[in-house]
Amino acid sequence: MQLRLMAGLGVALLVLVGGAYLATRTNAPAPPPVKPAPSSVVASPTAPEAPAAAPRPTPSDVPNQAPEADIPPGLKPLLKGNPAAGEWAERVPDEFSEYGFGPTIEDILDECDLPHEIIDVQCVEPPCMVAWVAPLDADHPTSCPEWSVRFGSRSLTSVKFDVECPDGREVRAELATPQRALLESVADPHAWSGHRMARRATAYTVADWCE
Repeated sequence: MQLRLMAGLGVALLVLVGGAYLATRTNAPAPPPVKPAPSSVVASPTAPEAPAAAPRPTPSDVPNQAPEADIPPGLKPLLKGNPAAGEWAERVPDEFSEYGFGPTIEDILDECDLPHEIIDVQCVEPPCMVAWVAPLDADHPTSCPEWSVRFGSRSLTSVKFDVECPDGREVRAELATPQRALLESVADPHAWSGHRMARRATAYTVADWCE
């Protein structure tokens, strides 16, 4: 409601009703203006708005899914169903987080002097996974003691397939994560489907694996 006082023949009273102002008049004398008391309250600055949370991935929005024609033929037989993404656990160990997982994997490959080339570290949903490629006869990183030192065991969850490159090479592609990463990063690891991993591997084309 807004009140406006005017001297003269009367007083105009503006009353806000239902979003519209209604005007009435009265012959009562206008009261003397009241001087507002000084205020010692200092307005606090407006806090910045928190950024909106990113939407959780759903079965139909695997990140950067490659066109069907560019998906490696060796991966296609592994694509069964379209299981939903898992939810992040409330607390994720640093070595399995989006900030620590990549550097941890790089340290292991350096320590073990392995020929694996990291294509990508994928943490858009849990668990974080490393996409790497290696010659067909290369030792696997889980055979190196450093893997067990960092992750507690040689256990691994992965999807692995061979890729024929345009230049004639044949390489072994793999999207992998330690078993502990799955158990400690996903809110309900027992409900998580391994077929989700194959779907996540469709983010990469033959050219990605062969670069």
